[in-house]
Amino acid sequence: HVPLLEELFTLISTQESPITLRVQDPGMIELIQIHAPSISCHLSTETGNANRLGLQSYQELGFSGFTLTNELKLSDLTQITQEIPNCEIQVQGPILLQYSLRRFLTGLSKKNKLLIETNAYDSELPNRQFTFLDTHHGHLMYAHFHRCLIPQLSVLKNLPLHSWLVDTRGQS
Repeated sequence: HVPLLEELFTLISTQESPITLRVQDPGMIELIQIHAPSISCHLSTETGNANRLGLQSYQELGFSGFTLTNELKLSDLTQITQEIPNCEIQVQGPILLQYSLRRFLTGLSKKNKLLIETNAYDSELPNRQFTFLDTHHGHLMYAHFHRCLIPQLSVLKNLPLHSWLVDTRGQS
């Protein structure tokens, strides 16, 4: 998809308002720096477990901000947000595990629906229910749990977080 990404970088570079890209693949920074060095790039690590030293390394590569995993201990989260600027954390919503442009579930429907939703269960842990969605955008697989730090907002409000991410994909 490099030619399509290059086209995107060119389009973003011509915008008058500053735009920040949020990416999950740290290797994207090299491509962005080659084709659009003026674009700010934010690394999403909410599905990983990057620690303070890892985030500092990513910062040295050129990332301007981070979406942190909420699996960090409060002491680590406190230290990271005090030392590394422009961090956010996902406080609510489903965790996207897999995305594909292909619609894998369309054969399950007798009608051509815009949205197909089904669930799969872990055979070894039957309480783990994974949600699968097929939409006109493609196929999405979500983790068996949602992130919910809303009961912890009184603690989070005291951290120097740049923002809180609330993800409501597939929810009313």
